Amino acid sequence: MKNDWTEEKIQDKLRLYFLSSSTKKYEMFSKFVYDWESDYLAITKSGYAYECEIKISRADFFNDSKKTAKHLILESDILNRQRPNYFYYAVPKDLIKPEEVPNGYGLIYIEPWNVTIVKQA
Repeated sequence: MKNDWTEEKIQDKLRLYFLSSSTKKYEMFSKFVYDWESDYLAITKSGYAYECEIKISRADFFNDSKKTAKHLILESDILNRQRPNYFYYAVPKDLIKPEEVPNGYGLIYIEPWNVTIVKQA
């Protein structure tokens, strides 16, 4: 089966379904906010940051683990480092298994008519 998902299509799905318009204050796509580019970043009115790293292939997902500086920041308890409160991988349904996602990270499945949080961040 051909994968017709693109980063832009997944960003659109996240924009529509991830957080309600009543809770979002800001929303950004493909911007450098931290020490890396965020594919999708939403800031709530209460100040919580939700980042989604979009992956459209398994190879792309596994290559992401090589970005050690990013993951050290996400996984550390070091204060004074800017990082999102919640970090998710957003992928086409069943591309990645929940057990393949590192502890502390979330997983979102994207389908044509549905967005499902499979693993909470």
